[in-house]
Amino acid sequence: LASSGRLDELIKVEVKVSELWPNSSFLNLIRTHRLAEQKDYQGLITLYDTWKMNDADLNLLDQYVFIYAYSLKKAGRAQESLTLVKRFETQIGSDNKYLQAQVHLFSSRNNEALRLLDSVRIGWYNLSVSTINPLFDPVRNDTQFEKFISQNTERMADERARIRQHESNGFLPTPQDYFAGLTE
Repeated sequence: LASSGRLDELIKVEVKVSELWPNSSFLNLIRTHRLAEQKDYQGLITLYDTWKMNDADLNLLDQYVFIYAYSLKKAGRAQESLTLVKRFETQIGSDNKYLQAQVHLFSSRNNEALRLLDSVRIGWYNLSVSTINPLFDPVRNDTQFEKFISQNTERMADERARIRQHESNGFLPTPQDYFAGLTE
């Protein structure tokens, strides 16, 4: 929501989730996205300094861990930042080139990161996070990165169009029909 210019809606979701699950990892995930969108890196540090993350939290946070690590590094806490990235890196599968590229970006190995991203297919969620993730800033204007973003954006738009076509042909229920069926 935030990276699509709907920060107000994300804040409403955050408020609702905080009412339902006030101390949940999911709430912290939403807060991380909001704070990253707002470029409130000190707010991210404050949030994470009070949250004792376990490995399941690291797994849930996925690439948001890199945003937090970036915040720590920017605040002069480089060793803590590096320790966090190394801890998270052990959980990244060898087939997850998207997260591996972010490890390279964190370590200022931009060419290696761009080489990995060249073959990566990501969905809307990762596309939205890549727009607010400051690790991508050094390569954001690189033609290889722009190509990565445009290819994935076009592919996702094509997939969405195919889904809409299947819905209109009756092969798939529309979201409205699906959710209406759940309440009946």
